[in-house]
Amino acid sequence: MNVDWETAERQRWDSWNDDQRAEYVAALDEASERLDLAELVYNMRVQAGLTQTELGRRSGTGQPYVSAVERGAKTPTVETLRRMAAATGQRLRLVLEPR
Repeated sequence: MNVDWETAERQRWDSWNDDQRAEYVAALDEASERLDLAELVYNMRVQAGLTQTELGRRSGTGQPYVSAVERGAKTPTVETLRRMAAATGQRLRLVLEPR
C-alpha cells in the first residue's frame, strides 16, 4: 500500500503523545533559529566583502567557527554576534516578533 508523504506525516504526528509533539516543535524552532543566524552571518560577511577567514580573524573566532555558524552547526552567543557585526562595520540589534 502506497501512502503519500502528507498522510505519513499526519499518521506519525497522530501517534505521538503531547510531550513528543512539544519536543518535535521545540527542535524545529531551534533548527529554524540556527538557520536564521547562519543566513544572518553569511549575509553580513558577504556584504562586507570578507572571507570566512577574515571574519574569523577580525571577530576572534577563526574560520572553522564561522563556517560552522554559516552551516547551522554552531549557535553563536550574542557577544560573538556583536563582535562579528562590528567586524563587518555593523551594529547588532535584537528584535522580538510574534510567532
